[in-house]
Amino acid sequence: MPSRGRRRPCSAGSRGSGTPHRPRLFAEISPPGRPDGMAVDTEGNVWSAIAGGGHLVCFSPAGTELHREPIPVPTPTSCCFAGPERDRLIVTTSRKRMNATALAAHP
Repeated sequence: MPSRGRRRPCSAGSRGSGTPHRPRLFAEISPPGRPDGMAVDTEGNVWSAIAGGGHLVCFSPAGTELHREPIPVPTPTSCCFAGPERDRLIVTTSRKRMNATALAAHP
């Protein structure tokens, strides 16, 4: 659960009601960008789209940054794993607030 507008995604348990219980800091994201949508891979690692950063970040289940994957768009918004083996990473992006130059470079 990302903390809105910040670079500090949190995790939380649930009491079965779906309401977050005892949120805790999961990881710190260094600039540029901020964490947005996240997905968990088959090994339990957490992948986060970094909106405004042009990359994805992979964290261990403990919140340690393992890898940054640059992607050719400035604003990835979410990600998920697909395919029978969950071995394909799908990324969504946003065009909001992009000027004509940025849109031409990243159609």
